[in-house]
Amino acid sequence: MKAQSLLLYAAFAGLIGVVILLFYPYPGQKELMIQTENEQSQTQQAPDPQSMSPQYGDLSEQQIKVADRAIMELLNAGKELNPSMITVLNVDQKEYPDASLGCQKGRALSAQVVTLGYQVILVAQGVSYDYRLDMGETVMLCEK
Repeated sequence: MKAQSLLLYAAFAGLIGVVILLFYPYPGQKELMIQTENEQSQTQQAPDPQSMSPQYGDLSEQQIKVADRAIMELLNAGKELNPSMITVLNVDQKEYPDASLGCQKGRALSAQVVTLGYQVILVAQGVSYDYRLDMGETVMLCEK
């Protein structure tokens, strides 16, 4: 019986010790927590959405949707760009003589069918990018 009482007292003392550790800060912990919270609030400020937008000029809503497809392709090309670095120079709807959207690469063959699509000219860091898009999912950089 005596051993059980000692074990019970030890368990109770251990429980009190855990509670004290959980709810009472150690010396300097409060200052460290305040410092960490200040650092996090400084680094986690959300960027202004307007400052991260491409420069569209005076495009229509439909042209912006088309331009966004080309912009996403450029941003995913691994050129370390962000949207605010990109200017949309032009978005033109065109009829192309074949499925290559007027951007034949070498001797590659493409379907000889009139294809409705877009030409989107983007500029980023002084470099011009000529993207061709069809009405479906195709987005290609035209490098002539």
